[in-house]
Amino acid sequence: ETASDGIVLLEKREGHIIHANPAAEKMLGYSEEEYVGKMLEDIGVSIDMSDFSAIMQTLNRNGIINYDDVEAKTKSGHLINTDIYMVNRAKLAQCNIRDVTERKRADEKLKKEKAFIENALNTLKDIFFVLDSEGIFLRWNKAMTDVSGYIASEIALMKPVDLFRNGDIERVSRAIRETVKEGSSCIDAMLVTKDGRQISYEIKTALLRDHT
Repeated sequence: ETASDGIVLLEKREGHIIHANPAAEKMLGYSEEEYVGKMLEDIGVSIDMSDFSAIMQTLNRNGIINYDDVEAKTKSGHLINTDIYMVNRAKLAQCNIRDVTERKRADEKLKKEKAFIENALNTLKDIFFVLDSEGIFLRWNKAMTDVSGYIASEIALMKPVDLFRNGDIERVSRAIRETVKEGSSCIDAMLVTKDGRQISYEIKTALLRDHT
């Protein structure tokens, strides 16, 4: 009764609702009396329950069934995104309805921001890349592949020193170590492309800190 998830209890023969908690009433807008006797589809939960007996057999066997990102329509016609957890309770099936609308909106916003950043980086004429703690390339922009001549699958297996020769290898390695220790560095070095061309670059590095 005090759960934050909406919870409805279903009888197992045909799937009729016999009880709904206060959170379910608030979430979907039906009173407890309006829930009783209804099916999930009658309260706007878009799960295919046409073969209910098969669903109950699966529930009895596994103990729980998850339905992710299920669209539900409230009594007022408002659409929300939910995750559904159906749990076996011997004589009953407990159906938890979790409103994930805000989480999905946040995910969509994050995806748009990520796409915007990637697009911005790929429009740069300068080479941009990110390394992990082992010095392996994690991310890079389009200029990296265009200038170096290496394709993405090749870059994924490389380290920055693979793009340099002779004394520049140690200078780049030292700059990376300095960045880890001091937070940034700046050097000049000759980048060597896949076909052997040499291009002079000013290389600026900065430490990305994880604040999560």
